[in-house]
Amino acid sequence: LVDMKIVTFFVTAWACVLSFNALGESLLHEGDTIVLVGDSITEQSYRNKSTGFYHQLTNAAALTVPEKKLTFIPLGYSGYQIGSWSAMERDSLTRDRWTNYRDPGWNLREVFAEKVDVIAIFLGMNDILQPSIRDTEDDIAKWQAETRKFIHDLRDRCHPRQFVFCTITPLTADPESPKNVVREKLNARLRELAVEEGAVVADYGAAVMELIEHARRIAPDLQPVPDFVHPKAIGHTAMALELAQTLGEKSMVDYLNTKYAKEVAALADSVKKPALSHRLRMLRTVKADDDEIVYELKWNWRGDGKGRTVTRMPQVSVQMPAGWSVAPQDVCGLDGTFFLRGRPDRIENVVTLVAACGEEKVEQTIRIPTPWRVSAPFDFAEIWQGQNWKTNAPVPVAAADVKEWKLATASMDYTGFMNPGSLDPYQTFFGFRNDSFYAVRWVHSEKARRVAAQFSHQTFSATLGLVLTVNSTDVLACDMNRSGKNKVDAEIDLKAGWNEIRIRCDHANWQRQFAFSLLPLAGDDLSALRYSWKVR
Repeated sequence: LVDMKIVTFFVTAWACVLSFNALGESLLHEGDTIVLVGDSITEQSYRNKSTGFYHQLTNAAALTVPEKKLTFIPLGYSGYQIGSWSAMERDSLTRDRWTNYRDPGWNLREVFAEKVDVIAIFLGMNDILQPSIRDTEDDIAKWQAETRKFIHDLRDRCHPRQFVFCTITPLTADPESPKNVVREKLNARLRELAVEEGAVVADYGAAVMELIEHARRIAPDLQPVPDFVHPKAIGHTAMALELAQTLGEKSMVDYLNTKYAKEVAALADSVKKPALSHRLRMLRTVKADDDEIVYELKWNWRGDGKGRTVTRMPQVSVQMPAGWSVAPQDVCGLDGTFFLRGRPDRIENVVTLVAACGEEKVEQTIRIPTPWRVSAPFDFAEIWQGQNWKTNAPVPVAAADVKEWKLATASMDYTGFMNPGSLDPYQTFFGFRNDSFYAVRWVHSEKARRVAAQFSHQTFSATLGLVLTVNSTDVLACDMNRSGKNKVDAEIDLKAGWNEIRIRCDHANWQRQFAFSLLPLAGDDLSALRYSWKVR
């Protein structure tokens, strides 16, 4: 019908026409100083030379409105929250507080002593990421009050003409993740504050989420935010464009939009295959004791993967494992949704998405991992009574005492991606500083055998204490950390029949992820193993 690259270009162009119509008079005046207050993403906006949003804004201003002589100052501090930034701002009243980058670097005491016209605040990510708040009305109201005080302190100190509140960007690609649910609650409070304080809102969160969704339509594993916190260069372009639109600086918007459209087109060009993209998710309604699981499989057709124009609609169907069902049976179109139902009893259950278009047939293999049974979090500090986890002391809370269980599965929406052994605790609950949890699977072996067991992690912040229990016997206590201990290997014995594999993890907070895998020893083959999330 049409070339998808042309569609992408014109959709982007039309969106910009709409935004131009919405732009009023620019909020920026000649000689303005715009201070960018933020955390590690703002810090990277400076450290990522030319590609960070600070550099992109500076370059756009110099090229399109040089007569305004705008100055942007990036004050980004990795890990900082509303509370820590407020404390640093107060401390800088009486002594020097420099940015982490000193080339040239900026001193807060000097920055806020000079003329400041616009302050853009992009904070809140680390309050959720760590997290320093719970998902309660009291904690969220307290966060809003701390943010309000921070704004008032800055206003009293340097009297900016305009505040810009930047919404928090996604913490996973899953909008239903507990962290993203809390993010939306904080963003709603931020919008309330904007009305109170006469500020404008730059919706960084929506800009980055739209980019993530666009990338996933190109290919299921295309990640513009690989750790689901820090965007790649194209994400910084999206944020720079959003801020320019919010400030109403049309010339900068024109320039950044052209740049963004080219980057989006390059993103599509970088992936020739698969021509068929998909997003798979386990439906939230599934219970830990359900016999079968229902998955939503959304797909879209990008053409034949060779750059040719689509001339006819493909007929799309799904080849299922034995005993599984799918509805509808097939679809004719450029996108659609299938619902898959079955018992994922292998470590990876193979589903094949098939698109037939004329004489050409395109297939994409999807490997659905068996899920984990995951407990609700409990307080680590209480159960360990102040002892080090390495002592393996008796634990008052046992897996058998846990009343609430959920199912967790590997997903492209989290840092573990589709590693079938992956556990991303933050997909099932919103952790707190001392939360721990259990993860359980049952593994059926046709014979007694010795196998390799491996813990690994893929996350930018992790120090994990882990205890592995096989058939009610603790067989391994270990830790992993971000300083290089990324894998722990051991050997364990499986009996003939069902084996309970239970893991206790001493941290469910931050963006922590780990994986547990069973691997064959020399001369063995584990393809006959079967898995279950139900109590066996």
